[in-house]
Amino acid sequence: MKQAAIFFLLLMHSVSFAATKDLKIAANGPLASEAKLVLLRLLKKYDLNRYIYTQDINIESQVIPHSHPVLTLQAEEKDRPDELLGTFIHEQMHWYWIESSPGKDIGPRVDFKKKYPDAPAKLPAGSGDESSTYQHLGICWLEYQGLIQTVGLERARKVLSGKHYYTWVYKTVLADADFIAGVMKKYGMDNPTGH
Repeated sequence: MKQAAIFFLLLMHSVSFAATKDLKIAANGPLASEAKLVLLRLLKKYDLNRYIYTQDINIESQVIPHSHPVLTLQAEEKDRPDELLGTFIHEQMHWYWIESSPGKDIGPRVDFKKKYPDAPAKLPAGSGDESSTYQHLGICWLEYQGLIQTVGLERARKVLSGKHYYTWVYKTVLADADFIAGVMKKYGMDNPTGH
């Protein structure tokens, strides 16, 4: 019985972290190399497989993090690991949103627009345009859920409340997390499973 339990634990460990070993992380410059080491530690510490939708990752200095065409993280976040983790999850969730929602993403955006008809579109409160702001309510909520599951509620709230961009979006996620959860669940977009 004891041997079976040990085997099961070893099997679960190898399965749960399998996707992280397949990541291709390019670090452009010394600061980015340091950030890569921080990210690798985070990937080792937390099982993030359910949030991984693209294997190709760039880390660069003085860049705005983005998801496409290649997921790109900002090297300067190396000194703020919880923020780096949140950004990693956030950008991965853009890939999840696209893969899981051919046509499904319209529903959440419509529901969010009904609830928040006057949501700001322009940066820094919104995310650049109306459609993107409503989409980011879902993306940032997924980021929040990922952070809660990895670093806990208090640290997750601290990360989101400290954002200097998408400020209205993040404040709304913190204030109306249950409403957003209901919308995401309604459209089957509340539970990323990775690949």
